[in-house]
Amino acid sequence: MVKKMVALLLVLVMAGTLTAYAQFQKEPDVTGCVSVFREVKPLSKTPKEISVVEVLVKAIASRDIRSLAKPWEIEYRGVKVVKHEVEYRGEKIDMVAIGIPLKNDKVLAYYEFSESVEGVRSLAYLLSVNGSRIKTEAVSINGHVTTLDSCPHECSKDSDCPYYPMEECVLTCCDGNVDMSCIRTCCGYSCVLACMGGPKSCALCVFVICPVCITLEGCIECFEWGTTCEEASWD
Repeated sequence: MVKKMVALLLVLVMAGTLTAYAQFQKEPDVTGCVSVFREVKPLSKTPKEISVVEVLVKAIASRDIRSLAKPWEIEYRGVKVVKHEVEYRGEKIDMVAIGIPLKNDKVLAYYEFSESVEGVRSLAYLLSVNGSRIKTEAVSINGHVTTLDSCPHECSKDSDCPYYPMEECVLTCCDGNVDMSCIRTCCGYSCVLACMGGPKSCALCVFVICPVCITLEGCIECFEWGTTCEEASWD
């Protein structure tokens, strides 16, 4: 019991430190309408598992996660987290991916990069899952939340944003349909068991284990693309 309390205290202290550090991050000068998954290249098909303690730290410290989900909405047993190695501008960086199942057929997908990718350090998607249909309800980038009640079209390039260069133009799929046969081919056996458990567990696995299948390999048919002006982040 004492060990558990000490571990929890350590998590809270670490989270507080990370949160305080994040508040002092400066804004970068970025260009281009950003879709971060088009800017990075996966270096390995097998991501690394991360400890539960690190998951708790990320969940507590991240403004993106706190903004999109309340603690009582999370189905904790289904939380999934891995670390991907990706290439960005010829350099190897880490991308942490966390999948958080929520109540009412919703999923939160969170990504954090060890180095900013075109000004994006962290982002999260709040997704509703209805069969093979996935709809983006909200997006949080570097802690700034945009609710997608309707698909926004705020910009076509960074300089369209009112607070450029402190803001960047970010591309988001507002509504789409997942091609499950494409997912099985692209993601391989990594999410077979999860997909047998239904659309929600399947979406959670794919967005965490092989997000490249959703974003680059054409496994999602996007019905409407939107753009938003989002706050950027310095390294």
